[in-house]
Amino acid sequence: MRRIKRVFRSTAKRFRQRGSALLASLMVIVGLSLLGLAFVAISETESAISINERNHTQTVALAESGARLVVQWFQFPTQMLTLNLSPTNDTNPATHTFKTQRVVNPYTGYYKPSAGTLLFDLPFGPLSDDEFFGAEDSADITIDRTTTAGQNFLDALNTKFLGPEGTVDPRPAGEITVIKVYAPPIVGAVLSQPNAPHFWVGGSRYGVATILARAEKFDRPLASGNRRSIALAECRIVVSQFPLPTPGGPLQSATDLATNGNFNVHWGLVSSEQALNLQKDYTTIAWFNAYEKIHFNRGYDSSVQWTANKTYIAGDIVRPTPAALAANPPIRLHEWTVTVGGNSGPTEPQWQNMWSPSGSTTIVNGVSYKERRPTAYPLSFGGTANKSNTPWLYFIGSGSVSVDDPWFHARTAQNDVSAPNGYPQPWGFPFNDPGSYQTNGLVGGGGWPIGGTHHFQYQSFDSYPDYKSLLFPIISYDFWKAAAIAGNGQSGVKYLHWVSADLYTDGVTTQSFRTWASSQPGYYFFETQNNQNPQNGGPGILSPQVQVNGGGAYMGSFIYLNAAFATTGLSGPAGWFNQPGEPYMDIGYRFVNTSGPNAGDFLTDASGMPVVEGAVNNQWDYQDLPWSNSGTAGPGGTANGKFDVFVASRTVHNPADLANPNSTYVGWFPVPYTPGCFPGNNIDCPTCNCSEPHEPYLNIRYNGNPMTMTFGWFDPSTAVTTRRLPKKTTNGQRTGTPVTCTDASAPTDCTSNAYDLDGCLVNLPPSTDGVLYTEGQFSSKGNADYYGSVLVGGGVDSQGTPNLWYDESLSRGIRLPGFPRVMVTSVETDR
Repeated sequence: MRRIKRVFRSTAKRFRQRGSALLASLMVIVGLSLLGLAFVAISETESAISINERNHTQTVALAESGARLVVQWFQFPTQMLTLNLSPTNDTNPATHTFKTQRVVNPYTGYYKPSAGTLLFDLPFGPLSDDEFFGAEDSADITIDRTTTAGQNFLDALNTKFLGPEGTVDPRPAGEITVIKVYAPPIVGAVLSQPNAPHFWVGGSRYGVATILARAEKFDRPLASGNRRSIALAECRIVVSQFPLPTPGGPLQSATDLATNGNFNVHWGLVSSEQALNLQKDYTTIAWFNAYEKIHFNRGYDSSVQWTANKTYIAGDIVRPTPAALAANPPIRLHEWTVTVGGNSGPTEPQWQNMWSPSGSTTIVNGVSYKERRPTAYPLSFGGTANKSNTPWLYFIGSGSVSVDDPWFHARTAQNDVSAPNGYPQPWGFPFNDPGSYQTNGLVGGGGWPIGGTHHFQYQSFDSYPDYKSLLFPIISYDFWKAAAIAGNGQSGVKYLHWVSADLYTDGVTTQSFRTWASSQPGYYFFETQNNQNPQNGGPGILSPQVQVNGGGAYMGSFIYLNAAFATTGLSGPAGWFNQPGEPYMDIGYRFVNTSGPNAGDFLTDASGMPVVEGAVNNQWDYQDLPWSNSGTAGPGGTANGKFDVFVASRTVHNPADLANPNSTYVGWFPVPYTPGCFPGNNIDCPTCNCSEPHEPYLNIRYNGNPMTMTFGWFDPSTAVTTRRLPKKTTNGQRTGTPVTCTDASAPTDCTSNAYDLDGCLVNLPPSTDGVLYTEGQFSSKGNADYYGSVLVGGGVDSQGTPNLWYDESLSRGIRLPGFPRVMVTSVETDR
């Protein structure tokens, strides 16, 4: 019995031990199962994380690619539009697709509103229509899926850019869903208002524009109608204008400059930092001093002080005498136009009783006067004693004054060899002998040549009116070398090492200087022998002189040559090139109210004086009134994005004929804006009777001749083939066919009675099309034509018969064919 109990106790013990093991085993199994499940969950999470990371990386890359695609809109606007990779410019006032109206007081308008312009094309300023003002939430250009036009453009862009989307699967890398272009970083600017839409006002711009591109990846294709965004990324890129030296004329030397009688320099400034010996001169527009040409704006829309017992003719504009103004100060804001001429008599009219809001006239002593608001500046007749406010326009705008080159002038920081010793600057223009202005004869007792009015010597400091510092464009070796290295191989930029003789290499190809420079337009930096700076006594050694002869393609667009340049005969294919634009006076215009109870009247300040806009900003300005060409005096309407000038026949005194003060001639002149007039132009609105407010300009009667032209406005009935000459070719190429001009042609396409920023096309055979800078000597022997500008660091050896023609657009920052327009200065992808 005892044994049986021991057996039972042993068996029970074994069973108890087996139960513990089972429990432990079960716990282990459960733990391992949980651990396994955890690993499975972790692996699935990691897979999801990796998929999300992949999606995000793809959208980030796609967003940056999209933003860089938009950079090319600025770089190559014509080509990108041709490839359907950029939007067209909608200038319809009723739609302005993709554009936001900017309100930056006093400016209100859309980006690039003028017909014939391309979005994102040059210029990038300084006119408000060409700049970006928007904050990110009020972008100047917005393309997204909130509009039908945005959907259509993005669908087409994504198909072109990324290929077509399938009907079952979405694009594997995503697609571009939003594109915005708005203001660049602006230091010191403020927002126009706290809530959108708002725009940056004032400040200093650090770039041309900010570009935002948003990329998204979807779980289904667009055609499914119900897709979900599974990844999103944005890229912001700031683009700035690629730098370019801004030469002031066709030939500028950092040392001395001497030419022979066959050395021809046209259409701008010829200058020297040392002595200047210019053997060939041209008749041009006379200058009063080192800062100002003759004030051709005088007489443009100005008045003369009323004079007793004077014979007035219809069209004369008079203002009260100082005594009358002192007695009745309010009349200072009024002038009177003579509608019926006659002798003024001994007694001044009672101007305060002659205000006529209805436009009726008042007859005093047989002379009929019609009141108007004043528009510009006082005048006085009289020649030498009053040269600055004589009505010069009536003389030079008569159409009878012919000059060789309206834009030519010469300056030197030291002495002008041909100038009389010690003679003050400039050599005055004798108003009482305008005939000699055309013949370049001698006048007065001393016999000074009239041509000297555009020659200035000792221009090494600023002292108004006789001295204005002459500065050679800053061509820094270190700066331009860095730009070449940074952009090498992109957008036509080449950094080239010297090999031997005139051979250079980009590391892949070795070619001659001429072959490189003529291969395609762009920026070419030709290095020194030892790759070091040769300027200011530096250790750099110039490469051997390049000898360029014969015909070939144009060299350009900006050539930086660390060697001497020589030729004994050089030419390029005959092509079409623009003459410079028309001279203007940078004195601003009187701003007109476009809304409110005073719409149509001049805006005045607290003292009651008209507000002047656009003065001294180095650009020609006008106010685009929304009611122009409507045949009304405003307000209302939509601005048409172009300057409208109305010209009318006018009988004027000829101030050049002092011997016969009553001599007159009939000419065509712009009719200035006055409150209550109907602004417009003669073609679109024959019933209009005045021009839009604008700065005075001198209309050139372009004739297709590179040299010799006259001034004045055309009778609107003149044949359009005479009034309007082409500024462009049909394909935009130098060797293309000039456009056909009609009255409907855009102001950017053809010359006109309105202000022309660019002149008409003329046929030239230049070897260069852009800027040629040579650190060494410039030696041009034989025949050669150059278009653009030649900048010389090592002196000029002039023994040949070259022609240098200035591309005036260089002074406005216009970029050359093939030359990079913008560069990326900031990339942000971390939002």
